[in-house]
Amino acid sequence: MRNSKKEILRVLFLLFIGLFLFTDMARAYIDLGSGSYFFQVLIAAFFGILFTLKGYWEKIENSILDAYDFPSHAGDPYLFDSITPVNSFRILFNLYFGTHFAFLKDESFFSTWERPYQFIPVRPYE
Repeated sequence: MRNSKKEILRVLFLLFIGLFLFTDMARAYIDLGSGSYFFQVLIAAFFGILFTLKGYWEKIENSILDAYDFPSHAGDPYLFDSITPVNSFRILFNLYFGTHFAFLKDESFFSTWERPYQFIPVRPYE
């Protein structure tokens, strides 16, 4: 039964190709307005995809996940609720690799696209 399906598909494919190879000249035309409509559809699709990707990129860019799982150091005072990513690797290296990195001040800043070097301090969640 499987071979018969393959044979049917092969015959249909050959018929489809034969229609294009052995037909006479087509007696049809494309309206001049069709080209501009097709061009508009392409431009709209391009900008639609662009704005969709921009929205997803902003969501990804504005969300920072900082999760920890230190099983052998579950009760250590190093992990606290208001910790920022600036100290996450310092804790990791101090606990597991014996280093003595000092902690930095936990601060967060925000900047806009228009002024990327003007940092606005963000207060931690309270």
